[in-house]
Amino acid sequence: MTDLPERKKSRVEQLLEQLRRDILKGTLKPRERLLEESIAKKFGMSRSPIREAFRILESEGLIQIMPRKGVYVADIGEEDINAIYEITPALEEIAAKLACRNMTGKDIEFLSEITDKMGKAAEEKDSYLYFKLNRKFHEAIHKFSGNKFLIKMLRTMSDQTYRNRYLSLVLFGRLKQSHKRHVKIVEAFRERDEKKLSRLRRKQISDSKKTLGKKILG
Repeated sequence: MTDLPERKKSRVEQLLEQLRRDILKGTLKPRERLLEESIAKKFGMSRSPIREAFRILESEGLIQIMPRKGVYVADIGEEDINAIYEITPALEEIAAKLACRNMTGKDIEFLSEITDKMGKAAEEKDSYLYFKLNRKFHEAIHKFSGNKFLIKMLRTMSDQTYRNRYLSLVLFGRLKQSHKRHVKIVEAFRERDEKKLSRLRRKQISDSKKTLGKKILG
């Protein structure tokens, strides 16, 4: 798996990146209303790309589009967190096991290169870059599983848990701890140790849920 060549981002992608960053970092607060007119004026664009960006953000669970009421930054609820974490461990464990059987040495080196970049981002306390690299790391594992149905399910869940994962990973001082675990995951792939991978992924997800429960839900 190789990186795609750099290309100029579309206006929708640029807006999406900025709104996503503002929501994840808390610049835009839960239940805060997003006004198309204000965004259009701020970014100098028509409402069409704004509505397209809203559609994507809604699919990621970051905003709520309420007919005749407006668009709001989504809240974070205990029920949603519990529902998500009931099924995440099983799916991620299957993906890791399948990837372990299918990955080539080159694929493992690709993951290793991402973890190196994650380590640098953690040292520089660049939380947003770290999160993007983290997502790239796990999406690569999903792809290496080779199961198109599993990849689709995990992609949907990844989109819908975007902010929860960012909060549990980044906002509570877990970057270096997270990086160490990712290094261990790469080591487990090198060793082709499926049991070790299962333990590491379940521990990762369990700790993520505990952090969310403690910090967000009190």
